[in-house]
Amino acid sequence: MFGSSFSRYVYTAGIRIAGAFGTLAGVSVIFFVLTDWLPGDFATATASRDTLIETILRQQFELGLFRSAWDRYWEWAFNVLAGDFGTSWFTRIEITELLATRLWHSLWLAGWAAALAIPVGIALGVASAGLQGSRFDRVVNVGALTAISVPDFVVAYALMALLGVHFKIFPVFVAYEPSLPLSDRLLGAGLPVLSLAFVSMTPVLRITRATVINVLREPYVEMAQLKGLGRWRIVLAHALPNAAGPIANAVVLVLGNLIVGLVVIETVFSYPGLGELLITAVKSRDIPLIQACGLLSAALYIALNLSADLISTLTNPRLLYAPPRQLGISLARLQDRITSRSSRRWLAAAGAAGVAFMVWQFAFSDVILYRQPLNVPAVKPGPRTELTVQNLQSDHADGLIHNAYFSPLGDHGPARHMLEGTVRVPAFRLERRFADSYERTTAAEFPAFSFRLFEHEGQLVPVERNIFLPRDSKGMRVILSPGRVWSEATDGDWSRAALPFTLVHRRGSASFSGVATFAYNASSVSRLRVQLAQEQIPWSGKFDAWGQTDFSVVRKPLPDIDQLRKAFVRIAEQRLDVRPWVDLQAKFWRSLEIFDGEHGRDDITVSGLMVDDVVYVRRCRTRAGPYPFCRQMRNAVYSVSKSVGAAAALLRLAEKYGPSVLHERIVDYAPIPTNHDGWRDVRFIHALDMTTGIGNKVPVRTAGYVDVDNTAMAYSVWNARTVDDKLRQVGRFANYPWSPGEVFRYRTSDTDLLAVAMDRYLKTREGPDARLWDMMNDEVYGPLGIESFPVRHTEEPDRRERAPGLGGTMLGTFEDVLKVARLFQNHGAHQGRQILHRDLTERAVSTDMSRGTPTGWVYEDGTTSTYSMSFWLMPFTGRGGCRHRIPAMAGVGGNYVILMPNKVIGFRFADGHDDAPGTWVSKHIRETADRVKGIC
Repeated sequence: MFGSSFSRYVYTAGIRIAGAFGTLAGVSVIFFVLTDWLPGDFATATASRDTLIETILRQQFELGLFRSAWDRYWEWAFNVLAGDFGTSWFTRIEITELLATRLWHSLWLAGWAAALAIPVGIALGVASAGLQGSRFDRVVNVGALTAISVPDFVVAYALMALLGVHFKIFPVFVAYEPSLPLSDRLLGAGLPVLSLAFVSMTPVLRITRATVINVLREPYVEMAQLKGLGRWRIVLAHALPNAAGPIANAVVLVLGNLIVGLVVIETVFSYPGLGELLITAVKSRDIPLIQACGLLSAALYIALNLSADLISTLTNPRLLYAPPRQLGISLARLQDRITSRSSRRWLAAAGAAGVAFMVWQFAFSDVILYRQPLNVPAVKPGPRTELTVQNLQSDHADGLIHNAYFSPLGDHGPARHMLEGTVRVPAFRLERRFADSYERTTAAEFPAFSFRLFEHEGQLVPVERNIFLPRDSKGMRVILSPGRVWSEATDGDWSRAALPFTLVHRRGSASFSGVATFAYNASSVSRLRVQLAQEQIPWSGKFDAWGQTDFSVVRKPLPDIDQLRKAFVRIAEQRLDVRPWVDLQAKFWRSLEIFDGEHGRDDITVSGLMVDDVVYVRRCRTRAGPYPFCRQMRNAVYSVSKSVGAAAALLRLAEKYGPSVLHERIVDYAPIPTNHDGWRDVRFIHALDMTTGIGNKVPVRTAGYVDVDNTAMAYSVWNARTVDDKLRQVGRFANYPWSPGEVFRYRTSDTDLLAVAMDRYLKTREGPDARLWDMMNDEVYGPLGIESFPVRHTEEPDRRERAPGLGGTMLGTFEDVLKVARLFQNHGAHQGRQILHRDLTERAVSTDMSRGTPTGWVYEDGTTSTYSMSFWLMPFTGRGGCRHRIPAMAGVGGNYVILMPNKVIGFRFADGHDDAPGTWVSKHIRETADRVKGIC
């Protein structure tokens, strides 16, 4: 039994598997070392000519590039072992999400290439072996030798010139999009599939031919020939089955080589796969992404080679290793136990349970990952048990608590002390708990900042509010909003204060909503307690955070306090009438529960309807209970910015200087360095309509929806820090084979480019000191009662040249957004003043069914939307049978602001993931608005 094949195979397999893991670890080290040896780093590779050396050094420090390579490698390795690949430095996206999408694209390409290369290679190899020495055999051999000697990229360019340029069978630019029909995807990716198949077919052909020829020399084949069997019957019925083992081994090796060939082929054709992602990461010195791509590619290659080794040992016992005696005896006993009847039953049961668990996990992965308990324990009745004065004077925070503790509880009244002066908050550590793993906590840093504040009728008013603080922050920035002050009977001689705030990444638009509180008396303050339990960042994990720190308040009367109070009161007088949803529900005998849809409700932060200028708010949800300052909660509205920002700005310019501004040329104000003339006739309105006729993705007319935002080139525009760098990145886009104004392609960079052009157009009218965003705050948002709309700007040495990111970086409360939406519904007029151009605004929100450019976006009922002037135009049939195209502002995550023809406005701000489609469905908002106030 010691020499049994079972013992030898288990021992051999164990050695091979251990060697595979060791090889993978070695590959990770080699990748890291080679990347570290490359000249330059991420900070220098992504810096522009005008980037200050101090900026580069600061970024190098932030990324830890001054640490030793050994420390950085081990930190990365331990994180990977914990399942965390980190975030891409270049795209600012979780690497796991990037790899999931790109790996699927690569496997799709490799799968079709293998499906073509392997059968053809085997067939040609068998035919060549069967016709050994013939002209056919010689032609096949010469062709195989030629193909295996020519580099992959030469094959790719040759097929591109022959089948793409000369015969025009396949598009030269890859037109691959998962939403397209299979036939369109195969046609669009035809050239990379054929190139990869051609270079992968020759190894299969040669090994198949050699193996079949060797088998044909065996004695039993000679016996078959003597019996009079036909040549092809001998080849197919006798030789080919006996050559199956080596051929299978060759096939597995070819599949491994496909992984290597993908890098070259994807780069040549700009195919959005793992190989192209790796090259992009190397160019930008994106170390975490390089390591992840390299590790995943190596893991696939090693796994396939390991499979080939194990197949070889099954078909050739001479390759097996003999285990040591004691281990061999143990393996033999294991074999006896496995082959017993009771063991087989237990193994079968365990296998069935394992399969069932895997199926359940894949089928209900959203339950495992995202449907965690969203609420902390409710507030206990009676006296305050959390955030007591004693708690606020302690050294630490014990965890997330219900938001109600940041509001007055029990017997309470006005504050006992005045609070006015300057607050200074130092940087301090937050505890962070991810919602998909409630046991795992990590550290995060709350930024240092300072601001002035004063009280007004029980409200705590930050002077520096609704703007980003601090400007020199390395990571997150803070937006403050008015809070409140009060006192509670159980606090003795102490008063309380609470402030809502929003954290925003300095280079992003995601928002994290939080609340802060502290106690104070006539001479001192407690520690500051903060917590965050809601975010708007659909592509990343959800997390809660909390912390407590010392801070200081320098009490000193503000010199301009009277003007500050008047300005605050003036804004407060223009607040909308906001009421709870139950007030609207009570007016209808039928329930309005359908409003938030049937799925994805846990991802909805706030939603409601504005009816006759009254706002009925359904919820302001966080994982720590209702947000205590609902109307101050700032949401990352993402592409809603295209309407409340870019469209409003263009219509304001049209009101000031005439409607001809819509037809100004982009390049007259924002010259784009490019090698084609496609931008020559692109006008302002084309950028607003997403019909510039410029781009690379899917360069053929198609009926499907094409989203250009999720590409490496689009990310490069998004991440560009300066206007000049953005223009350079935009110049890399190719020219589509159609004119501007004809075909819709969703691309946020078009809107950001329009913002640059509008800002420079305004300067030609009003001088170099004019700024587009100052005009919007002074002439549009200010008259509506909006203090300001925080938005990410480009980073320019001259502040006057900064351009706002109107494609998707604005942050607003639901009240701010509704004020702009009402302005659109009123055709640009507010309190008797025409702010936006009347006729153009009326056209922008028209519900005419013939309006807009088809988008290819198909809804559940089979209807399709169109797009015009930054509005999605969604078909809807009212209860009375009338049909309209309902204009809607829409943003990623499920953000919607829908302008109904009955003057009702529906809104929803959500944080829905791509696999939470409930928040993307908006028909329930239109149906509820029609039920509340019929549109027919």
